[in-house]
Amino acid sequence: MSRLDLAKQTGFSCSNVSEIVEELVVDRLVVEKKAKTEGRGRAPIHLFIDKEGYPVLGVSIRPTQTTIVLSGLGGQLRTRSDFPTPQDPRALVKRIQSALRSLSRDDLRGAVFHKIGISVPGTVHAPTGRVLFAPTLPDYSGFPLAAEVSRSTGVPAIVENDCNLGAFAELWLSGVEVLNLDAFVFVEIGDLGVGGGIIMNREVYRGHDQRFAGEFGHMVLDPFGPLCGCGRRGCWELMVCDRATCARYEPSQPFHPDSMPRMIQHAATGDRRALAALTTTAEYLSAGLSNIVCALNPQVIIVSGQITNAWDLVGSTVLEKFATESIRLDIRLARLTAEELFIHGAVAVALSSLFGRPKLGILSQFATVDRDKRTRNSLG
Repeated sequence: MSRLDLAKQTGFSCSNVSEIVEELVVDRLVVEKKAKTEGRGRAPIHLFIDKEGYPVLGVSIRPTQTTIVLSGLGGQLRTRSDFPTPQDPRALVKRIQSALRSLSRDDLRGAVFHKIGISVPGTVHAPTGRVLFAPTLPDYSGFPLAAEVSRSTGVPAIVENDCNLGAFAELWLSGVEVLNLDAFVFVEIGDLGVGGGIIMNREVYRGHDQRFAGEFGHMVLDPFGPLCGCGRRGCWELMVCDRATCARYEPSQPFHPDSMPRMIQHAATGDRRALAALTTTAEYLSAGLSNIVCALNPQVIIVSGQITNAWDLVGSTVLEKFATESIRLDIRLARLTAEELFIHGAVAVALSSLFGRPKLGILSQFATVDRDKRTRNSLG
């Protein structure tokens, strides 16, 4: 819309609107472009969100590979870099610092990065960004990742659990107008475990101490079952993860990342043992998801992972095995792969302070930080 239209809708004076718009243009949040003419007369000048403005970095740390992307207000993933995940978190901090410097040089508009969002496969203390426990990257446990990245780059960093960001990405990608989701659960069935994220009132729920929530993989389904890495027996993830499913099919074969796709392919061609293995997993999956429904009563449970590639074979079992008239499973498959959701979530959390509802005292704090950053940049 035009400045005049904006003044009419907000009730602000035209002069106030112009002052605000000028600030937004300088901050690379808004651009003005000529709109298409309707009939005679000059083409009106309309305001648009600057989709490449407010540059941020998104970082997704996986056990074997890390991805760094450049994004902006539009949320599109632009420049992308992939590299093997260092076992030493300090080496990762240096790679992030190097990537930020390189992207700053390559950006013709002179990018001043505002935030870095980082996805971690482990539990995180959200307020401080300290990694509490990362079973697949043991040297990251206890490491103050957000503080070290911020100190090294000069850019505020936000570190969050990967499945929390998977849920956050689903929230942002779904949109209020499309699905009107404000309370749902995200569950990722992974190679070796199960992760989860909870959205309540359109915000990530992290537990009373902001450390963890949604660790559904460690729900005990069989107190006499196999020993889990958490120290207990019979955890749900030991029954539904891809390694468990493949072990039912080929118990003597070691698990590889391509084991699950190969087994699903065999099941699709009628392999009875593969179908039986998937069906057993589907029954355990139904049991765990129904427990989540009983505990949280979410609008929907969004499921991610390779098991979704066999949904035409197992979906009905998941939905019906432990469903009753009063306990109904409303399940939707994730719109992207888990890896894609984690990196989109990292970008979304980096943008969230700008788009989210401000809390008392926070808006002025961010404005001061950004203004000081622009001043330093203008002074070189």
